[in-house]
Amino acid sequence: MKTVLVDDEKAPLNYLHGLCKQIADIEVVETFMNPQHALEYLCESQIDLVFLDVDMPQISGLDIAKEIQKRGLTTAVVFVTGYEQYALEAFRTDAVSYILKPSEIADVIKAVQKVKKYMMPKTQKVFVQTFDHFDVFVNEKPIYFSNAKAKELLAVLIDRKGCTVSMDTIIDLLWPERPYDENVKQLYRKAVNHLNKTLTAHNVHFFVSNRGSCYVNKTEFSCDYYHLLEGNQTFIEKFHGEYMFEYSWGENTLIKIKKYF
Repeated sequence: MKTVLVDDEKAPLNYLHGLCKQIADIEVVETFMNPQHALEYLCESQIDLVFLDVDMPQISGLDIAKEIQKRGLTTAVVFVTGYEQYALEAFRTDAVSYILKPSEIADVIKAVQKVKKYMMPKTQKVFVQTFDHFDVFVNEKPIYFSNAKAKELLAVLIDRKGCTVSMDTIIDLLWPERPYDENVKQLYRKAVNHLNKTLTAHNVHFFVSNRGSCYVNKTEFSCDYYHLLEGNQTFIEKFHGEYMFEYSWGENTLIKIKKYF
Protein backbone atom coordinates (compact mmCIF):
# COMPACT_ATOMS: atom_id res chain seq x y z
CA MET A 1 0.00 0.00 0.00
CA LYS A 2 1.32 3.43 -0.93
CA THR A 3 1.73 5.22 2.39
CA VAL A 4 2.40 8.78 3.57
CA LEU A 5 3.59 9.79 7.06
CA VAL A 6 2.79 13.21 8.52
CA ASP A 7 4.20 14.58 11.78
CA ASP A 8 5.50 18.09 12.49
CA GLU A 9 8.26 16.70 14.74
CA LYS A 10 11.27 15.07 13.12
CA ALA A 11 12.13 12.46 15.77
CA PRO A 12 8.72 10.71 15.94
CA LEU A 13 8.40 10.96 12.16
CA ASN A 14 11.72 9.18 11.67
CA TYR A 15 10.82 6.62 14.35
CA LEU A 16 7.52 5.77 12.67
CA HIS A 17 9.26 5.59 9.29
CA GLY A 18 11.63 3.04 10.76
CA LEU A 19 8.76 0.92 12.01
CA CYS A 20 6.97 1.08 8.66
CA LYS A 21 10.09 -0.09 6.82
CA GLN A 22 9.74 -3.38 8.70
CA ILE A 23 6.23 -4.03 7.35
CA ALA A 24 6.09 -5.62 3.90
CA ASP A 25 2.48 -4.59 3.21
CA ILE A 26 3.24 -0.88 3.04
CA GLU A 27 5.53 1.34 0.97
CA VAL A 28 6.29 4.76 2.39
CA VAL A 29 6.35 7.05 -0.65
CA GLU A 30 6.52 10.42 1.15
CA THR A 31 6.99 11.90 4.64
CA PHE A 32 5.92 15.41 5.62
CA MET A 33 6.60 17.73 8.53
CA ASN A 34 4.49 20.47 6.91
CA PRO A 35 0.79 19.51 7.16
CA GLN A 36 -0.26 21.93 4.38
CA HIS A 37 2.16 20.32 1.95
CA ALA A 38 0.92 16.91 3.06
CA LEU A 39 -2.71 17.85 2.37
CA GLU A 40 -1.87 19.15 -1.10
CA TYR A 41 0.02 15.97 -1.92
CA LEU A 42 -2.79 13.71 -0.67
CA CYS A 43 -5.35 15.57 -2.79
CA GLU A 44 -3.24 15.24 -5.94
CA SER A 45 -1.96 11.67 -5.54
CA GLN A 46 -3.46 8.21 -5.21
CA ILE A 47 -2.38 7.23 -1.71
CA ASP A 48 -3.74 4.14 0.03
CA LEU A 49 -2.83 4.99 3.62
CA VAL A 50 -1.76 8.02 5.63
CA PHE A 51 -0.44 8.03 9.21
CA LEU A 52 -1.38 11.41 10.70
CA ASP A 53 -0.18 13.14 13.81
CA VAL A 54 -3.18 14.90 15.36
CA ASP A 55 -1.71 17.96 17.08
CA MET A 56 0.08 20.03 14.42
CA PRO A 57 0.29 23.81 13.83
CA GLN A 58 -1.96 25.61 11.32
CA ILE A 59 -3.63 22.41 10.06
CA SER A 60 -4.26 19.56 12.47
CA GLY A 61 -4.37 15.90 11.53
CA LEU A 62 -8.12 16.04 12.18
CA ASP A 63 -8.46 18.86 9.64
CA ILE A 64 -6.57 16.82 7.03
CA ALA A 65 -8.76 13.77 7.71
CA LYS A 66 -11.93 15.86 7.37
CA GLU A 67 -10.72 17.21 4.03
CA ILE A 68 -9.99 13.66 2.83
CA GLN A 69 -13.52 12.71 3.86
CA LYS A 70 -15.04 15.84 2.25
CA ARG A 71 -13.33 15.20 -1.08
CA GLY A 72 -14.39 11.56 -1.17
CA LEU A 73 -10.79 10.33 -1.33
CA THR A 74 -10.23 6.64 -0.64
CA THR A 75 -7.08 7.17 1.44
CA ALA A 76 -7.33 5.26 4.72
CA VAL A 77 -6.42 7.32 7.81
CA VAL A 78 -4.54 6.10 10.87
CA PHE A 79 -3.91 8.66 13.62
CA VAL A 80 -0.69 8.57 15.61
CA THR A 81 -0.72 10.80 18.69
CA GLY A 82 0.13 11.05 22.36
CA TYR A 83 -3.30 12.34 23.36
CA GLU A 84 -6.08 9.85 24.06
CA GLN A 85 -8.72 12.59 24.28
CA TYR A 86 -8.67 12.93 20.49
CA ALA A 87 -9.89 9.37 19.94
CA LEU A 88 -13.63 10.07 19.68
CA GLU A 89 -13.27 13.00 17.30
CA ALA A 90 -10.76 11.01 15.25
CA PHE A 91 -13.19 8.20 14.56
CA ARG A 92 -15.85 10.72 13.55
CA THR A 93 -13.63 11.43 10.55
CA ASP A 94 -13.88 7.76 9.49
CA ALA A 95 -10.35 7.00 10.68
CA VAL A 96 -9.56 3.30 10.39
CA SER A 97 -7.32 3.12 13.44
CA TYR A 98 -5.70 5.13 16.23
CA ILE A 99 -2.19 4.57 17.60
CA LEU A 100 -0.81 6.15 20.77
CA LYS A 101 2.77 7.37 21.00
CA PRO A 102 5.27 5.94 21.64
CA SER A 103 4.19 3.34 19.08
CA GLU A 104 5.38 -0.25 18.96
CA ILE A 105 5.78 -2.32 15.82
CA ALA A 106 2.85 -4.49 16.94
CA ASP A 107 0.60 -1.40 17.08
CA VAL A 108 1.50 -0.42 13.52
CA ILE A 109 1.03 -3.98 12.22
CA LYS A 110 -2.41 -4.15 13.87
CA ALA A 111 -3.40 -0.83 12.28
CA VAL A 112 -2.20 -2.00 8.86
CA GLN A 113 -4.26 -5.17 9.18
CA LYS A 114 -7.35 -3.07 9.89
CA VAL A 115 -6.61 -0.95 6.84
CA LYS A 116 -6.26 -4.04 4.63
CA LYS A 117 -9.68 -5.22 5.82
CA TYR A 118 -11.08 -1.73 5.23
CA MET A 119 -9.71 -1.70 1.68
CA MET A 120 -11.21 -5.04 0.66
CA PRO A 121 -13.33 -4.61 -2.48
CA LYS A 122 -16.87 -3.56 -1.69
CA THR A 123 -19.93 -3.65 -3.88
CA GLN A 124 -20.27 -0.15 -5.27
CA LYS A 125 -23.66 1.36 -5.95
CA VAL A 126 -23.13 3.97 -8.68
CA PHE A 127 -25.87 6.41 -9.66
CA VAL A 128 -25.56 9.11 -12.32
CA GLN A 129 -27.81 12.14 -11.99
CA THR A 130 -28.65 14.18 -15.09
CA PHE A 131 -31.94 15.78 -14.04
CA ASP A 132 -31.27 19.41 -13.08
CA HIS A 133 -27.46 19.35 -12.71
CA PHE A 134 -24.95 16.57 -13.43
CA ASP A 135 -23.42 14.51 -10.63
CA VAL A 136 -22.12 11.00 -9.98
CA PHE A 137 -22.79 9.24 -6.67
CA VAL A 138 -20.98 6.22 -5.24
CA ASN A 139 -22.89 4.60 -2.40
CA GLU A 140 -24.98 7.79 -2.24
CA LYS A 141 -21.94 10.07 -1.84
CA PRO A 142 -21.09 12.52 -4.66
CA ILE A 143 -17.75 12.20 -6.39
CA TYR A 144 -15.60 15.32 -6.27
CA PHE A 145 -14.03 16.18 -9.64
CA SER A 146 -10.96 18.41 -9.31
CA ASN A 147 -10.97 18.97 -13.08
CA ALA A 148 -14.18 20.53 -14.45
CA LYS A 149 -13.50 19.41 -18.02
CA ALA A 150 -13.03 15.82 -16.88
CA LYS A 151 -16.48 15.95 -15.30
CA GLU A 152 -17.98 17.50 -18.44
CA LEU A 153 -16.31 14.81 -20.56
CA LEU A 154 -18.07 12.16 -18.48
CA ALA A 155 -21.35 14.06 -18.86
CA VAL A 156 -20.97 13.96 -22.65
CA LEU A 157 -20.43 10.19 -22.57
CA ILE A 158 -23.44 9.68 -20.32
CA ASP A 159 -25.52 11.82 -22.69
CA ARG A 160 -24.44 9.58 -25.60
CA LYS A 161 -25.81 6.52 -23.76
CA GLY A 162 -22.80 4.23 -24.07
CA CYS A 163 -21.96 4.99 -27.69
CA THR A 164 -18.32 5.51 -28.61
CA VAL A 165 -17.55 9.23 -28.88
CA SER A 166 -14.56 10.44 -30.87
CA MET A 167 -11.92 12.81 -29.57
CA ASP A 168 -12.89 15.28 -32.31
CA THR A 169 -16.52 15.39 -31.17
CA ILE A 170 -15.56 15.82 -27.51
CA ILE A 171 -13.14 18.64 -28.32
CA ASP A 172 -15.80 20.39 -30.38
CA LEU A 173 -18.20 20.27 -27.39
CA LEU A 174 -15.77 21.05 -24.56
CA TRP A 175 -13.51 23.59 -26.27
CA PRO A 176 -15.58 25.10 -29.10
CA GLU A 177 -13.60 28.35 -29.06
CA ARG A 178 -10.18 26.69 -29.37
CA PRO A 179 -8.44 25.94 -32.68
CA TYR A 180 -8.12 22.24 -33.37
CA ASP A 181 -4.41 21.74 -32.78
CA GLU A 182 -2.00 19.77 -30.61
CA ASN A 183 -2.63 22.07 -27.65
CA VAL A 184 -6.35 21.31 -27.52
CA LYS A 185 -5.65 17.62 -28.03
CA GLN A 186 -3.43 17.79 -24.97
CA LEU A 187 -6.32 19.33 -23.01
CA TYR A 188 -8.46 16.36 -24.08
CA ARG A 189 -5.81 13.86 -22.93
CA LYS A 190 -5.49 15.69 -19.62
CA ALA A 191 -9.26 15.48 -19.07
CA VAL A 192 -9.24 11.76 -19.91
CA ASN A 193 -6.41 11.14 -17.45
CA HIS A 194 -8.13 13.11 -14.69
CA LEU A 195 -11.41 11.30 -15.26
CA ASN A 196 -9.78 7.89 -15.23
CA LYS A 197 -7.83 8.74 -12.08
CA THR A 198 -10.88 10.14 -10.27
CA LEU A 199 -13.14 7.19 -11.02
CA THR A 200 -10.45 4.62 -10.26
CA ALA A 201 -9.84 6.27 -6.89
CA HIS A 202 -13.50 5.53 -6.09
CA ASN A 203 -13.25 1.94 -7.36
CA VAL A 204 -15.51 2.83 -10.30
CA HIS A 205 -14.59 1.31 -13.65
CA PHE A 206 -17.30 2.09 -16.23
CA PHE A 207 -15.20 4.60 -18.18
CA VAL A 208 -13.36 3.13 -21.19
CA SER A 209 -10.78 5.11 -23.15
CA ASN A 210 -9.37 4.00 -26.47
CA ARG A 211 -6.99 5.73 -28.85
CA GLY A 212 -8.91 8.76 -30.10
CA SER A 213 -12.26 7.85 -28.52
CA CYS A 214 -14.01 6.78 -25.32
CA TYR A 215 -17.33 5.54 -23.96
CA VAL A 216 -19.09 4.36 -20.79
CA ASN A 217 -20.23 0.85 -19.96
CA LYS A 218 -23.95 1.30 -19.19
CA THR A 219 -24.22 -2.00 -17.32
CA GLU A 220 -22.00 -0.71 -14.49
CA PHE A 221 -24.20 2.13 -13.20
CA SER A 222 -27.74 3.44 -12.86
CA CYS A 223 -28.86 6.71 -14.46
CA ASP A 224 -32.07 8.75 -14.12
CA TYR A 225 -32.01 9.68 -17.82
CA TYR A 226 -31.77 6.05 -18.90
CA HIS A 227 -34.60 5.03 -16.57
CA LEU A 228 -36.71 7.84 -18.03
CA LEU A 229 -36.12 6.56 -21.57
CA GLU A 230 -37.15 3.08 -20.41
CA GLY A 231 -40.49 4.51 -19.30
CA ASN A 232 -39.87 4.07 -15.58
CA GLN A 233 -42.76 5.94 -13.97
CA THR A 234 -40.76 6.87 -10.88
CA PHE A 235 -38.19 8.76 -12.93
CA ILE A 236 -40.79 10.24 -15.25
CA GLU A 237 -42.31 11.87 -12.16
CA LYS A 238 -38.87 13.02 -10.95
CA PHE A 239 -38.15 14.87 -14.19
CA HIS A 240 -39.07 18.56 -13.78
CA GLY A 241 -37.93 20.01 -17.08
CA GLU A 242 -34.20 20.45 -16.47
CA TYR A 243 -31.33 18.35 -17.85
CA MET A 244 -27.63 18.99 -17.12
CA PHE A 245 -28.37 22.72 -17.10
CA GLU A 246 -24.70 23.61 -16.55
CA TYR A 247 -23.80 22.41 -20.07
CA SER A 248 -25.19 24.31 -23.07
CA TRP A 249 -24.90 21.27 -25.35
CA GLY A 250 -27.41 19.48 -23.09
CA GLU A 251 -30.18 21.67 -24.50
CA ASN A 252 -30.51 19.44 -27.58
CA THR A 253 -31.18 16.38 -25.41
CA LEU A 254 -33.59 18.36 -23.25
CA ILE A 255 -35.65 19.28 -26.33
CA LYS A 256 -35.89 15.58 -27.24
CA ILE A 257 -36.92 14.62 -23.69
CA LYS A 258 -39.65 17.27 -23.53
CA LYS A 259 -40.98 16.13 -26.89
CA TYR A 260 -41.80 12.67 -25.50
CA PHE A 261 -42.37 13.36 -21.82
